[in-house]
Amino acid sequence: FRHERPQKGRYRQFHQMGIECFGLSGAEIEAEVILMSYRLWKKLGLAEELTLEINTLGTSEERAAYKHVLVDYFEQHVEQLDEDSTRRLTSNPLRILDSKNLALQGLIEGAPRMMDSLGEDSTRHFSTLQGYLKEAGIHFVHNPRLVRGLDYYSHTVFEWTTKSLGAQGTVCAGGRYDGLIDQLGGKQTPAVGLAMGVERLVLLLEQLEQTAITPLAYIVYQGEQASKQALKLAERLRNELPEQSIILHCGGGSLKSQFKKADKAGASIALILGEQEIENEAVSIKFLRERSEQTLVPQSELEKFLRNYS
Repeated sequence: FRHERPQKGRYRQFHQMGIECFGLSGAEIEAEVILMSYRLWKKLGLAEELTLEINTLGTSEERAAYKHVLVDYFEQHVEQLDEDSTRRLTSNPLRILDSKNLALQGLIEGAPRMMDSLGEDSTRHFSTLQGYLKEAGIHFVHNPRLVRGLDYYSHTVFEWTTKSLGAQGTVCAGGRYDGLIDQLGGKQTPAVGLAMGVERLVLLLEQLEQTAITPLAYIVYQGEQASKQALKLAERLRNELPEQSIILHCGGGSLKSQFKKADKAGASIALILGEQEIENEAVSIKFLRERSEQTLVPQSELEKFLRNYS
């Protein structure tokens, strides 16, 4: 819950989903977490809509030193600060860099950079992460104004942002928080993770009219033996074609009723399993969106057929 005035994409009650990894301190796990989120964007058709912004906060000692430098700078221009930034000057000066006040952007742009306060190890860590992302073909922007308001964050922070939601453009945010477990009274444990706002993600999908993922195939079947084979086939195809949506019919019914559900689901094709198909170790394919004759494909060649078809 947020104890503040609700806005579009920033509601009083909201939901998050995310991932976390504990015990690993290297930049490679940070890249893995980012790549995992990128796979989701591709699955949802949002890969071209979202921009990855990254920054580093260094160690807690480096960040503390940077805060002093930042406070010295803003105190020289205190008359230009708005009410929020004046308050943050003593409570959380890093958050001034995150101000959306247009009148402050020139002042913020001239502020000292965190990179200038980093030691050799922190600089190397951030450089290593960038190398991993480049090798993976992930486009990113280094945003030196990307910060966190909580002291347990360290080193890498990142956000996936969009220009389609106005001021509330951050869809997913994450980073490294090696100080969290220690602050909670536990043993010092490196940690990295991310969280995405469900409402904001849904809002973006609705705005882009991508509220549903069109399934490639809908599996229909007849008979007890076929139902077991259908479940096995569905899982195999999901493993082999993770970028595609494969729906397995559930709830019984005639083939005619199953075809109706396949059509309603928006599937491009129906994969049919019956006694004849099981005996021949094949799958019949019925095309639902084009006028083509039903065809029989050996199960050993099914993945290749679906890749070529999609």
